[in-house]
Amino acid sequence: AGWCLRGLGDVMAQRRYEAQLRWYMTLSGLSEIDEMSGVDFETFVAARMHGAGWHIETTSASSDYGVDLIATNRRDVVAVQCKRYSKTVGVRAVQEVVSGARHYDSTRTTVVSNQDFTRQAQPLAATSKCELIGRDRLPRWLNQTEMHGSSNAALPR
Repeated sequence: AGWCLRGLGDVMAQRRYEAQLRWYMTLSGLSEIDEMSGVDFETFVAARMHGAGWHIETTSASSDYGVDLIATNRRDVVAVQCKRYSKTVGVRAVQEVVSGARHYDSTRTTVVSNQDFTRQAQPLAATSKCELIGRDRLPRWLNQTEMHGSSNAALPR
């Protein structure tokens, strides 16, 4: 009986997660994003990228090596770091995703945030070829993500 209940709990958890993904697909406003938790923001970004045709894998929260999501299409394996912050995002986020990307054999890196990036983070991202999606670009990036449904598409710019 315990196995049946555990299996039922897994099914219910999966259905809740899928319902949450469907709801996140409808959001695009920064005010809604600003109210999310960090975990919800990761799920939101994953849902939007999945909807654009990317295969998404989440990493273990306890040992993610600075990478929250691995987004894969026919050409690229992208290490994605998601930061839902109330202040600017610093150099550490870039350092983490760039170093963690090697662990996951990623070909590209991206940091997605609801906030802007510090002056120190921007040049490090440029020299490391890490794409920064911050507060100014996020709404446009999310809308482009909706339109690029091909599994062969590159990350929207």
